[in-house]
Amino acid sequence: MDITAEELLIPCMTQHKSLKKLKCKGNTKKMLDNPLLLIQVTNLRCGGMILFISLNHVLLDGTGISQFLNDWAHLTKNSNSNLTIKPYHNREMLKIREPPQIKFPHPVYIKEPEHTNLERNFLMWLLAQNVVNTSIIFGANEVLRLRKQCTTSSFKYITDFEVIIAHTWRSVTKALNLSPARVVNICFTANIRKKLKFQKDFTGMRLFSFPLRAQ
Repeated sequence: MDITAEELLIPCMTQHKSLKKLKCKGNTKKMLDNPLLLIQVTNLRCGGMILFISLNHVLLDGTGISQFLNDWAHLTKNSNSNLTIKPYHNREMLKIREPPQIKFPHPVYIKEPEHTNLERNFLMWLLAQNVVNTSIIFGANEVLRLRKQCTTSSFKYITDFEVIIAHTWRSVTKALNLSPARVVNICFTANIRKKLKFQKDFTGMRLFSFPLRAQ
């Protein structure tokens, strides 16, 4: 690519148009049709190099991907050494109970007729809108200012993630001009290996995404 790393990483509100060229070709809309692993190397004019990696989520989750990249880097630097953590791929640990024990309703998995499914209709409308990609950087000062807005005597400790996700939720709902009574779901992934007492070297698929209901 006839561009330098400095030119590519100039801070701006909109992404550099050349970033689209870094993406590997071959991804499809259906997860099961995506290749398990895609790697693309881009050489820059300045002598730098960009490594783009696409891993299928049915193979690894975020923690597993991090472990894979660390192992790859370790073996590249020390080709004759052993892996620091040997991957454990036993999926039996995630096997469903027989018979299944469903103890409470799961509304997110209940299918409704399309004409009555208000959430689906809203999602289809949202996807039809023109979306502009932008980058917003939250530095230490911005996070501190947001934290002061939501810290109370009974709610003193708030993580950076909670501060930023709350601000993002408020901004999105305000921008969409939603009804104050509307229930909005925020979904994010969480690492539950410790809660399920998985061993440290477990390398598996994405485990769960948790919807956070807020009004």
